[in-house]
Amino acid sequence: MATIRVQKSTKRPGVNDMAKIRQFFNAHDSNNDGVIVLEEMSDMLEKMNIQMSAESQKNFFNQIDIDRSGEIEFGEFLDWYTTLMDLADEEAQKVISRLEQTTTFTRSELEAIYDNYKRVSASVVNDGMIDAEEFKQMMVAGGVPSWNTFLVDGLFSMFDADGSGQISFEEFVTILATYHNKKKGGQNEKHKLLFKIYDVDKDGKISKQDLCKILEDCLKCNNIVLSPEDNMALVEATFKRNGCTDSMDLKAYIKEVQERGLV
Repeated sequence: MATIRVQKSTKRPGVNDMAKIRQFFNAHDSNNDGVIVLEEMSDMLEKMNIQMSAESQKNFFNQIDIDRSGEIEFGEFLDWYTTLMDLADEEAQKVISRLEQTTTFTRSELEAIYDNYKRVSASVVNDGMIDAEEFKQMMVAGGVPSWNTFLVDGLFSMFDADGSGQISFEEFVTILATYHNKKKGGQNEKHKLLFKIYDVDKDGKISKQDLCKILEDCLKCNNIVLSPEDNMALVEATFKRNGCTDSMDLKAYIKEVQERGLV
């Protein structure tokens, strides 16, 4: 990756943006010492999906570090904040172009998703990524009961494909595309995704206990309460219908949802 020198933006943040920018700065000041060092800035650029070589990152750091102290103070950071946001938006446009090739979302749909992603990623900690708490708040706002941690945690794990503990924009769109059958060449991808969520112990199979938990939560969402015995009876019937004994593999699961017209 070639070394680059970043062109500074002529735009300046408004007075009303100060609190948001301070929060963003603090989010990337990992040791809370009031300054950002090169390692912290490198981590920040990675989270913002701004692609730079190590040498380019160092050069960019030196551009921001006007007094050559080896640390970026808030005033120096503030002077370059809009440049950082412009770089992040430029990279997002590149990601959107890639996603146009792998999904059937239109560009305008992808740009709308990006705007929503930015809003959610700044709702708790303004660091450019969606963390577990921000994801939970988004799900609850969308109608998922706050008590249903099984579903929320399972979905978060699916979105967070690299296991970093945060969801990038590309990860966010990839799962949305899978769930809404918008992934090119993705036949049965949605079912595979849901199967992974339902496979609580991640052994590649859905056990009767896994399915009982799923059924219990689904019924609870609809204010329906079954006894444990009735719940298990439904699970037993489902397993029997698919010729399964103690567990259901992906093939049997897909057969079940297709035969029942579930999408």
